[in-house]
Amino acid sequence: MKKKILVLVVIMTMMLSLQTFALSESDFEQAYILVDEANDKINELILDAQDKAEEKPEETQEIIDELIEETEEVSRETIEEGKELGVTIICEYVEVEINGVTVWIDPLLVVGW
Repeated sequence: MKKKILVLVVIMTMMLSLQTFALSESDFEQAYILVDEANDKINELILDAQDKAEEKPEETQEIIDELIEETEEVSRETIEEGKELGVTIICEYVEVEINGVTVWIDPLLVVGW
């Protein structure tokens, strides 16, 4: 009788573990989608800032400040959405040149759950 109960508990535990893993895998895939969308938005912001700085070089610093603020907001929102899924998303800073000025911008990576 004890063996049957033990086997039943082990089987139920395994089934719950598999179900939890499946949910986590789905959340992980959703996190990759979120990160891809956020990185696309960040790339658009970079290209837009580069164009603006070429058109108005005297406003380069203001354009850079706005770019940093906007990209950090995109990153912050995406990291929070990842947390809600139980997935860790981090910033991986890269160098970007805006009208001759090197700026560190924060595209994202999914690193785990």
